Formats: sequence, structure tokens, C-alpha cells
Amino acid sequence: MSSELQDYYQLLQVDPLATPAEIKASWRKLAKEHHPDRNQGDEFAGKRFSLLNEAYQVLSDENKRRSYDRDYRRVFGTPRARRQQAAGSTGRAGGAASSASRRDSGSSGPAPVRGRNVERSVSIPLKRMRGGGSFRVPLEHLRRELVIQLPDPVLPGSQMVFPGQGHPGRNGGAAGSLSLELKVDLPEGCFAEGADLHCVLPVHALRAAAGGKVRVTHPDGRSFAANLPAGTADGWTLRLKGKGLPARPGDGDLVCHIQVAIPPIPEGRARRLAEKLISMLGLE
Repeated sequence: MSSELQDYYQLLQVDPLATPAEIKASWRKLAKEHHPDRNQGDEFAGKRFSLLNEAYQVLSDENKRRSYDRDYRRVFGTPRARRQQAAGSTGRAGGAASSASRRDSGSSGPAPVRGRNVERSVSIPLKRMRGGGSFRVPLEHLRRELVIQLPDPVLPGSQMVFPGQGHPGRNGGAAGSLSLELKVDLPEGCFAEGADLHCVLPVHALRAAAGGKVRVTHPDGRSFAANLPAGTADGWTLRLKGKGLPARPGDGDLVCHIQVAIPPIPEGRARRLAEKLISMLGLE
């Protein structure tokens, strides 16, 4: 059995008995869903879209489909009933055509039934949204795992579709597809608003008053310096351009919500310096 023949019926999510109208409707829906313009940043979108068009070009052409079906039955062992060519034929002619169709299909048993699709959401750690890589997804309905290669970068809310990874079909029908929605797993205290990331940035009261460099720890673990304006008050925000979630066009921002901390100053040299500063600023 050759494994080189592409299962076009499975790609278009129809069974081998589908009518031309059913094939066209499914192709239109899938082509719209997987068009590269709607999946910018997904490196696999172009390939999926090309395969869908390739499958439709074959199955929408009567001669190409007839030739393809001969190879399909040989490779996959799934019969497809021939459509009756003479519309409106009745009587013995119609009965003979129907019998010939059943003989040609190679089976008088129940028709193939395509397996159900599976839709799931998967949370991706924030630090892997830009790095790509692979991860494993358990498929309980198939009792195994699927290795997923992440695009680089991962766009939150994007979907990846895997034909044939849904529930198995019945009576020789094609398996359903698996749709994964990619979500971002954010640490506690952090939330997303579109492509913008929001987090809390604790700042010492003296630094908030004086302004200057502060150390920002990104929710994905990175650390970098940022400039804080003098006189920054509690509740203000510091927006860092392009430090948010991957997006098209342009990445989101990291919005730091300032939380001014006023810790007690212990006795000793620090207290004496603080008192001297208070005096110099005329705050007594």
C-alpha cells in the first residue's frame, strides 16, 4: 500500500460519497478559514491553503476525480458509489444503473461516515510565544500524543488545523480533523488586552520621586532598564513600546502599572541620610 497518495477527501473534510456541491461548499469554507491573509504569521497557512486548492482542483473535475478514485480505492480501500449520469432515468434503466453503481462501488453495506472533528485550546508559556519549538498534545480520543511544531512567533488566538487527527470514521469513512486554538499562559498579576501586556511594577518612593533608571522584569522572565519620569505617582503607567505580545502588524506594548512602595527606613546611617534629605528639601 502506497503512502504517497494524498487523501483529498480528508483534506476537504468530506467523505468519498460527497456530491460536487458538498465538495465545493466545504472547500470554500476551509479556503476562507485558512487563507494566508487571515493567518499572517502562521508559516503553515500557505501550505495548508495550497493543499486545499490542489484537492479541490482534482475533486471538482469529473475526469480527474474518476482517475483519482481508482487510486484511492486501491490505496485506502474505501469505495465511492458512482453518481448516476442520466438525471431522471426511471424503470429498468434506472434500476440497472443503480445496480451497476453498487457493483462499481464494491460494497452494498452501510455508507462511510466521516469521524467527528475535535476542537481544543492549548496554553503556550509566554516565553515560548517568540521562540517557537515543539510540544506534545495528548489526544485522549486516539490514546496517543501528537507532536506540534510551533510557528515563530506564535500569535495569540491563532489556530492550527490537523486533518485526520480527529475521531476515526466508520465504515471506512475519513477521520475528522483536530483544531487547536493557541492561547497564552500568563503569570499571576499579568493580563492581556489585545496585543498589549499589563503588569505591576513596584517602585520605591524615593525612586518614584527622583525618577531615573528602574529595572523592569518582563512577565516572560526577561529583565531590562527603563526610564521613569521624576515625580511618578502611584497608579501611573509606563508604556514600553513593542514589549507586549507578538502581533501583526507590529507587536503590542508592555504597560507597567506603577505601584509606589514606601517601606520603613531602619535606624542607623540610612535613617540619618533620610532625615538630612528631608531637611534639604524643606519637608520638615
